Formats: sequence, C-alpha cells, structure tokens
Amino acid sequence: MDDDQVRRLGKMRVRQTLAVKSDEYLLALLDDARACFLDLTHRSVDPGERIDSLIIRMAVVYSNQEGAEGNSKAEDGELKREWTDAFPSDINRQIKAWRLVVGMDAVHGA
Repeated sequence: MDDDQVRRLGKMRVRQTLAVKSDEYLLALLDDARACFLDLTHRSVDPGERIDSLIIRMAVVYSNQEGAEGNSKAEDGELKREWTDAFPSDINRQIKAWRLVVGMDAVHGA
C-alpha cells in the first residue's frame, strides 16, 4: 500500500456509511476511482494529495452504485435513486479541470 492509498483509506474510514466496510473493499473502490481519474484526465501519474477529495468522492459514487451496474434507477422500498451519468456533474467538472490534452503529459510532467 502506498502513501496515497493509506491517506485516502483513512479519510474514507471517517465516513459513517463506509466505516463498516473492509479495507480490501475500500481499497478496491479507491483503486478503481484512481484508475478512472487517470484515464479520464489522460494522466499517467497520480497528482497525490491534491486530488484526495475527488478520488474519495468518486469511490463513494462507486460504492453507492454497487449492485446497480447497468441501471439508471434503483429502488429499495421507499428509497429511490436515479442517475444519468457515472458521476454527478460537480465531480465531472472537477475531473475535466484536471484533464490534459492527449500527448501533453510529458510536457506538463503529468
């Protein structure tokens, strides 16, 4: 486990809804969120602590959508959830702000 994973795992542990989840589960969510961030931003290097909150929010979205893959709605009794994109618009805006032009990562030190 690297420093980024340890730091982000600690920050996820304080979220009441995730506190009961295993470290392995939370690390898998964080790894998926990090990989998605790198892919969507055309980066090859994790910017570290500067994106902790974004990576954690992405991981929380993954957790919230667990078991509803491929669906746009989920209903459990009176609880109803609906989504149109993988991430809410505020998270998409943050991801877009980090996006590099393809082929520019060597110039900007991704």
